[in-house]
Amino acid sequence: MGRPLSGYLSRRSSYRLPLALTLLLILVGNLAALVRDQGAQLLGHAVSIAAIATVSMLAVRSFGDLTAVGLDPRAPLRGWRSGLLGGLLLGAALAAAVAVATAVFDRSLEYEDISDLAVGELALALVVVFPLVTAIPEELAFRGVLQAAWQRAVSPIAAVACGSLGFALWHLVVAWETAGGIDGGLARIGVYVSFLLAVGAAGVIFGFLRLNAGGLAAPIFAHWMVVIPVRVLLWSSGV
Repeated sequence: MGRPLSGYLSRRSSYRLPLALTLLLILVGNLAALVRDQGAQLLGHAVSIAAIATVSMLAVRSFGDLTAVGLDPRAPLRGWRSGLLGGLLLGAALAAAVAVATAVFDRSLEYEDISDLAVGELALALVVVFPLVTAIPEELAFRGVLQAAWQRAVSPIAAVACGSLGFALWHLVVAWETAGGIDGGLARIGVYVSFLLAVGAAGVIFGFLRLNAGGLAAPIFAHWMVVIPVRVLLWSSGV
């Protein structure tokens, strides 16, 4: 009886860190999104990045090794080509889905205010701002720290699933804002749920890219490339 009980208690304690990290990221991510929604873009991004940096430093100290969170100084770009190609393919599929949703509801989705950007400003946002402010910090948090933490408690596949669920819930506020332009309660809820499912599915792909490549370059490039077709489509349609 002693061994089963001690094993149960050990497994239970191993869930505490990844669960706490998941809840913290979900809370901070959605609070930051609310702040950005009130017009304080820089403050919202600063809150997200500061929280991710803090979580990452604590995790690295706990794991004792940068490679545990996907940061290998000897091969920092391992897998970037697969991430780039996979991200572009996924981004094209999502852009097609957005185009269909826009046609069905006869309304454009409100994913950030990019309609007033000039071509140069859009290029700067996609090539510089997004990877530095969103793709790199989020992949460090979810495919780096969180996935590594979950892998200490569950199987690698289950860790991908748990991290992807947290990634989807990180976007709760963003998803609701995106569906804001859709008329009708049920239609808006449908778009809201579909957005979260798409984000969760993207998280699964990013997670398996992390497992396959053994580092964060693949999911970072994939995350970066996913948004380019979607945002270009939204910008060109005058969102």
